[in-house]
Amino acid sequence: MKSLSLWFIAAGIALSAFPLSKSPAAAEEKSAACEITCVSPFPTDAEGDRVIAVIESITKALAERKFDQMMTYMDEGCTTYDGNTKRSVVGREAIVADVKQKILAEEAKSKAPILSYSIDRPFAQVNGDTAVVCFVLVKTLGGAHPQKFEEHCTDVFVKRGQDWKKLNFRSDSWKRRK
Repeated sequence: MKSLSLWFIAAGIALSAFPLSKSPAAAEEKSAACEITCVSPFPTDAEGDRVIAVIESITKALAERKFDQMMTYMDEGCTTYDGNTKRSVVGREAIVADVKQKILAEEAKSKAPILSYSIDRPFAQVNGDTAVVCFVLVKTLGGAHPQKFEEHCTDVFVKRGQDWKKLNFRSDSWKRRK
């Protein structure tokens, strides 16, 4: 009996040397401080500026892994199309779950921290209670060899009361910026 107890203790110590697999909750852990900037927005009106501010808030919430806060800027029926998997994702909860999964996969591939996100050249076109914003999102990764990646984004917003909510978004895959 004593040898069986010693075996369990030894097995426990041996297993503790192996890292545990990351769970979806790990995607919610706050990453290191990440700078968010908006570079060279095209001239627009006050409502267009408010929509671009929502994109900045969504990006900041994403960088800080504050997914509940990110969802407050999304319409309940928000949709997106994933060009890589060729499937639509419908509903803000499903979209956030998909984003968490992508973050975990990305973090498993790269050990370099995300230093910054930049919303480059956003253009907002507002027409009544609907707005379309096109921009380039640039992600800078740190580490020994810093790298920049970009994706071209198109977001559609709808005004609910006084708030702009993301209704649909489409972006291409991250590409290395030259």
